[in-house]
Amino acid sequence: MSFPDISEAPAFLPEVFAHWSEVSAKELVQEVVEEGSAYSTVSGGCIPGASKIRDWFYERGHSLAVANGFMISVPHTHWDPSAPMVISQMGDHFKIGNQPLLKGGRYRPVSFAFRESGVYPYEWVDESVEIDEADYEEALAIISAIRETMIAANPKLGICLNFRFKKLFSEAVSATFESTDSGSEYEDAGTIRRSPEAAIVMDGYDFEIVQWHCISDKYSDLSDSAIDARNEIEALIYAERSPVERNRIINEVFASF
Repeated sequence: MSFPDISEAPAFLPEVFAHWSEVSAKELVQEVVEEGSAYSTVSGGCIPGASKIRDWFYERGHSLAVANGFMISVPHTHWDPSAPMVISQMGDHFKIGNQPLLKGGRYRPVSFAFRESGVYPYEWVDESVEIDEADYEEALAIISAIRETMIAANPKLGICLNFRFKKLFSEAVSATFESTDSGSEYEDAGTIRRSPEAAIVMDGYDFEIVQWHCISDKYSDLSDSAIDARNEIEALIYAERSPVERNRIINEVFASF
């Protein structure tokens, strides 16, 4: 399957973002979480269809490292819904937004929305972002193959490549945070940082989780009771805590591994 070129984005992005560009990230996530859930958790267990998407990777025989090369996402934009979002590597962080397209520049799609009519990119990386070419081509083949599963699982969800601060296909964990207002280093674009650094910069700001891992519980040796216990612990972490406090606890857990 071929994907529309970035030059075609103004023709299809308004349809992709027809509704999602009009609501906040918090309102956006509330439309996809299970009824009765007050928030989005880091595991995404409250996202209808997430387990079906994750199990697809396991049942297709993909390694844990490959599954970790993808994130379930909620396609949305903070900027012009008719203009493509471009991600650039800027030293120790990424810049994201409606950046001017350079003539002759190479832009590779990394985030995708799924429709009956096809798969539509909504975020691209420029040449400053390094992704192994063989891994990237394999990732595109997987994006094409998972289209029907994505639509059946939850048509409001998308998939993005998990390349930020890590090799695409690896088991490394790299939690990130995207700020688009006063927490950004740019007036007209957002900043993507590693979560520990972002927690300091964004202390006192509210935020919402809009991406979740693609790793099925089937990859682990955990029993059903252990999985239930893990979910209960996560619920305790999120209950009655501010976003910054939740982020601090999660980062401490990551640091312990």
